[in-house]
Amino acid sequence: MVRTRTSPPLPALARELSLTAKSVRAWADDRFVQHGHSLTTWILLQHVAAPDQPPSQRELAASLSIGGATLVRHIDRFEAEGLLRRDPDPTDRRVARISLTDAGRTRYEEIAAIAADVDRELRGLLTEREEKVVRSVLGRLRAHTSPPTPTLTTERDAE
Repeated sequence: MVRTRTSPPLPALARELSLTAKSVRAWADDRFVQHGHSLTTWILLQHVAAPDQPPSQRELAASLSIGGATLVRHIDRFEAEGLLRRDPDPTDRRVARISLTDAGRTRYEEIAAIAADVDRELRGLLTEREEKVVRSVLGRLRAHTSPPTPTLTTERDAE
């Protein structure tokens, strides 16, 4: 007797999206590596450089969708390289805010030029209309597949 698979195969669209994301990430990382940097460095520095208030480690981990332990390793490495610093939050001493050093700002600006080239090359593959459609579709897919953001409750909130 021949047994058939009972679990359905991965949907073709999800597979195509996964393969495309993996391919684009590897391609982009290769562009950064050619200049002595990495896509991970760009993503982390971009998230730290962007906000008005430096993010906490927890906020940074959430915005990067990575675990705290993984983020700590990256922060430790970038701190040792003199790119980032941890500053105590003025209102909560348990929280460390992550900010760029002057060297980090310089590195960020160097890598931003590479990122702009990568972005231009990808955009060059699409018409303006196609880019709008791609952004819209990816946004909808991300919204549908993202888990809801949990509400953090502190001891003070519980009282």
